[in-house]
Amino acid sequence: MGAWGTGSFENDDALDWAARIKALEDIEKSFAALKDAIEAGDEEPYYIEATQAAELVAAADTIAMLMGRPSRDVPDDLKQRLADAGEPDINLVARAQNALSLIFRDSELAELWAEADGEINQWNLAMTDLIARLNPENAPPPLSVEEIQAAAKNDSPPICVFCNEPIAAEELLEVAVIDHRHLGTSTHYMWAHLRCLNARVHHSRAIQDFQYDPDNLPDIDDF
Repeated sequence: MGAWGTGSFENDDALDWAARIKALEDIEKSFAALKDAIEAGDEEPYYIEATQAAELVAAADTIAMLMGRPSRDVPDDLKQRLADAGEPDINLVARAQNALSLIFRDSELAELWAEADGEINQWNLAMTDLIARLNPENAPPPLSVEEIQAAAKNDSPPICVFCNEPIAAEELLEVAVIDHRHLGTSTHYMWAHLRCLNARVHHSRAIQDFQYDPDNLPDIDDF
């Protein structure tokens, strides 16, 4: 696993998948195969193995590319083959989001990256960024920093507790740490970037910040 990169196309499984894609319908087949496998399974949750997970992550990143938000490692020939594919509809975007959610929560690919050395899980970072690129531009806007501080009753400057850098409103989270070790509990409130937080937690506990356009919601039965 150490020879792989965290980018969606920085592994052989994703590149092999990309080489087979010639049209939007080919991308849809990847998500349809996941749905069929889930529906064909027994009562146990469907477990996504590394090869399928890598292909689905590449498929989701290709959807982000068609939304005008390409990653740095999308193969040039894939871009050329899909140059006239058009923008994906909201249901296809939702299928990509659903696949990422399942992979992030519990998959062989996520477990392999969790075993990698390092304090910061770079794959968690990449997945958090990909989720953000799949969110619609016309999702409800974030509150201002001042509104968030007022709602959280926290007037301290929004500086990330992990990287010690300022936080923009669209990235602002308040983290509460409750100390139960003693008879009198105490609570500590801190600000954090979502990326910084997710990079330091187990993938199954990462925050999946999916957003939707309230005027253009996907058909939940479609995926």
